[in-house]
Amino acid sequence: MSLIVRDIQKIEHPFLDQMLYQAIFVHPGEQQPSEEIIQHPDLAKYIEGFGREGDCCLVAELDGNLVDAIWTRIFSEQNKGCGFVDAQTPELCMAVINEYRGIGIGSVLLGKMLHMLKDMGYSNVSLSVDKRNYAINLYRLFNFTEIKTYGNSATLIRKL
Repeated sequence: MSLIVRDIQKIEHPFLDQMLYQAIFVHPGEQQPSEEIIQHPDLAKYIEGFGREGDCCLVAELDGNLVDAIWTRIFSEQNKGCGFVDAQTPELCMAVINEYRGIGIGSVLLGKMLHMLKDMGYSNVSLSVDKRNYAINLYRLFNFTEIKTYGNSATLIRKL
């Protein structure tokens, strides 16, 4: 197993479509939405026109295949993401292709992204997560703390 973590290449930006879809938490017993859901404006904003100023993305490549992505985007007060805190705090998204979950790739990418954001001068990073999603345990392990709750969703923040 040969894991490579690197910046996403422009030609690989379409991979974010797949990762955004993978990032949608579906509680066991619920029906998986169609892939067209990522075209909804509330979701599309996370990847639409990716590569603008403030966008950051790392991918994990395992044995020549992309298996994970973690990315951040800065949102504005007028165009908030689900985990919006303020216009100076990047919002984080991540996903691992199903068959590669649970082997530590997400932890590696999250650690590298947190270091990268700190080196870029950011003070905090935020995200939104369904509280029933097992990934919340990973975020807590990395010292994210809950600052808002709405239904089953929580906004988490981590100081850098």
